[in-house]
Amino acid sequence: CESLVERNAALLSGQHDLGMTVFITAGHNLPYLGLAAREACQTPTVCVHTFPLAFELWDRKYATGQYLMKSEVQPLNAAIFDPGVKSRSRIHLYRAEKLVRQNNPEASALLFDPAGYVAETTIGNFFLVQGNRILAPRPEFILGGISQRMVVRLANQLGLDYQETDISPNMILEADEALTSSTAYCLMPVTRFENHLLSAGKPGPVYQKLLNAWSQAVGIDILQQAREIGAARRQALS
Repeated sequence: CESLVERNAALLSGQHDLGMTVFITAGHNLPYLGLAAREACQTPTVCVHTFPLAFELWDRKYATGQYLMKSEVQPLNAAIFDPGVKSRSRIHLYRAEKLVRQNNPEASALLFDPAGYVAETTIGNFFLVQGNRILAPRPEFILGGISQRMVVRLANQLGLDYQETDISPNMILEADEALTSSTAYCLMPVTRFENHLLSAGKPGPVYQKLLNAWSQAVGIDILQQAREIGAARRQALS
């Protein structure tokens, strides 16, 4: 992986950054190849690919925030498929996003579990801020993320209380702030849920503290990088 990143990162200009995806398949398909390939079909295939991060898709949202809407699509049934498994079979997530954007092109989907509590977005984890507390959904119906673990670490560092609990739609409306985390953008504010503004329609102070702490931890100004690369990519496309 490191050599792949080194080679492909060298192909980018200084105004870009690189993402990397690692996934593992079950290997060759026996019915397609027959018994002669049985041994090969028992060996998993490890795949790695890189891509330039598309900062122009989210750079402005650090300042404006995201617009989330409740999706009628629910997470996969935990009794059938463990939500903690990161699978490339994501048709329910694509469907959730598509249905929300049919009526609200600027919105993104927020999934709720069968009991009506927040689960996650289609690409990341969800959090609420209430005073000195950060609230996150219970882990039973979500895919825990690396960025989510970073939020926990930074919350502890900043003296914030991190709790996993059931989060209802009303709790979102009553919270001081709402946030999401994801590998590509790290941390993003949510400033609108359904038809309601959150945190007066702008990023809140806890979000700002967390993002600043994240930037210090990784040694780069996350917001500045996103703005510069997003602007450069947008200009190149114009």
